[in-house]
This record gives sequence, C-alpha cells and structure tokens, in this order.
Amino acid sequence: MATLDNSFKDLFFKIENLEENNYRTIEEVKEFASISYMLIAKSERVKTMKYLVFMYDKNSPLVSQYSEVRARKQKALELANVVKSEDPYLYEKLMLFEDSDLIQIAAQMLRKQNDSIFSMLVSQEIFFDECLKKVLQPLEIEDDKKGLEALEKKAKISEAMEKVADRIEKYKSKFFRNDDDLEKKIRNVVAFTPESIAQF
Repeated sequence: MATLDNSFKDLFFKIENLEENNYRTIEEVKEFASISYMLIAKSERVKTMKYLVFMYDKNSPLVSQYSEVRARKQKALELANVVKSEDPYLYEKLMLFEDSDLIQIAAQMLRKQNDSIFSMLVSQEIFFDECLKKVLQPLEIEDDKKGLEALEKKAKISEAMEKVADRIEKYKSKFFRNDDDLEKKIRNVVAFTPESIAQF
C-alpha cells in the first residue's frame, strides 16, 4: 500500500497497522467490530477493507479531494494496492461495486459512522412520504369553505415538503459521501424503514 500522508491520520477506521498478507490483522481493528468483513474472501479481505475505508470513511480526504466518484475509486484502489494488471478480478469487482456482500458491508460502515445522520435521513424520508400521501388524497368536500381550508392546508403541507426535501438531500449527501451510485445500490439491498435502523 502507498504510504499515507498526514491527511489520513483522523480516519474513523484505523487501518494503519493492517498487513496486506495477514487477514487476521483486521480482527484487531475495533472499529470493524459488527462489520461483516468475513463475507470477503480471505485473500482479498485486507485490500478490500482498505479500499472501502478510503472510499467511505467520514474522515477520508479523498471525499473532498475527488468530487468525481470514478476518480476517487481509482485513487482508493491505488492506495489499497489493488493493481489491475496483478489482480484484474478484484480491481473490476471494486470498480463496478455490484457484489451484494460488498454493498452490505459499505452500508454497515456508513451506518456505524453516521448513526445520527442515518436516523435523521430515515425519519425525514418517512415524514416526506406521510406528507405526500396527505397531499395526494382526493378532496371530497361539498362545502366551499371547508374545501378552501383543505386546499390551504395542502398548500402548507407542500411548502413543508420542499423544506423536508432539501434536508433529505443534505443528509443523503453526507451519508452516502456524494456517491449517487452507491446510494442506489445500498437502497436495493437495505430497506430504509424504521425497522432497518436496527437491522444493519
């Protein structure tokens, strides 16, 4: 692995002592407790976990240095010593990031670092959905005054929804590290419901 400069000193997941050819060193990183890294083949485990940390650790400088996700992936692969000519299978696996186990692990890592943001994101999405149901509910009021009041109420709900939508985008950006592709993949694996808060 390339030598890390001082900008990586505050990583949430402490990977500085991981040994590339010794997957057991992962067990010594307390931050990986409750992360399902055992799903990764032993021969790929250290490089894969390093890559995930460089990509999705909340303190990884790559998030701010590389706004374009593909460029960020390539730098993370370089830092994790995943070389295409030496290990084309792992390189493509991490670049494409379509393996459900990898997606699950990434989701767990994001959740572990951002419990409060995750909870706020879920709660705001649930609130938005509840508001939407009210707005879409047909009006069946014959009295003009009550009908007008109902319309005004829907208008206020719509205004509130705009603010909620802005908050959702802010929380999504923080939680998913501005990686829209990762968001889609995680949502296909993990249902964002109140129950999911305790599931992963």
